[in-house]
Amino acid sequence: MDKRIKVTVTGSILNIFLSAIKLTAGFLGNSYGLIADGIHSLSDLVTDILVVFGILIGKKPPDEGHHYGHKKLENIAEVLMGLILIILSIKLSVSSFKILLSGKVYTPAFYTIFIAIISVIIKEYLYRVTNKIAKECNSDVLLGNAWHHRSDALTSVIIVFSLGIGIYFPKFYFIDAIISIMISIIIMYLGIKITMRSLNKLSDAAPPEGYRNNVEQEIELIEGVGNVHGLRMRFLGSQIYIECHVEVDPDISVSLGHDIATEIKDHLMVWDKNIVEVMVHIEPLGDHLKIHNSDFK
Repeated sequence: MDKRIKVTVTGSILNIFLSAIKLTAGFLGNSYGLIADGIHSLSDLVTDILVVFGILIGKKPPDEGHHYGHKKLENIAEVLMGLILIILSIKLSVSSFKILLSGKVYTPAFYTIFIAIISVIIKEYLYRVTNKIAKECNSDVLLGNAWHHRSDALTSVIIVFSLGIGIYFPKFYFIDAIISIMISIIIMYLGIKITMRSLNKLSDAAPPEGYRNNVEQEIELIEGVGNVHGLRMRFLGSQIYIECHVEVDPDISVSLGHDIATEIKDHLMVWDKNIVEVMVHIEPLGDHLKIHNSDFK
């Protein structure tokens, strides 16, 4: 099983467990915050399904209707993930403002704190594991889900804090609401960042200029390469498609020119595992100067 899917399925199972104990403890222990957190854990199942969908669809090979594969669908899943984080941040801040303005004081059962602490530990664990695999696989959709776990852990921290205040210092109920608003701002920033980055990839944006320079230098290392120009790159999901024009000695055979192109492709795909395809156009040395000069005639 793909390790990205494996960690997401593990998260789904733990989310079901967490929602069950939170809702039960919340209802029995008079904690509305824990009930809301339990419902939040159930909503996480939706994002887990979304992540698995994006990964599975993105892995589908090219077909007659999708010559470049289905990697862009992974970017769409990333956009949706970012939007979900933004919506959750707005929901969290609105709920916090309501608590801040209501003035209502609840007295939850003492054991509810331990349930919230368990949630913090499990969610932080899921964040660390998911974030590690997201970086290994260069998956923004998985990174978004990792930060979703982190946002849940932070929410549970607030619940622990608010439960403690509710039990021992009911007069200061408003402190956890203020902290909650601050955390919601951080979550919103992350959601916007993920959404904008994914939209950028969907619009065929190229990798950073520094990466382009590195690719050009790697191509020039190949024996027989005389000049590199027309280097173009774009994202396919989290992977990179490269197209370039390479000039070689005009007196070599077509077969040798083809070998140089193949070596360039193999070298780049070993150099960076995120490169999924390299299209090399072989041209006679000096050809780009002829094209450039013809523009002024």
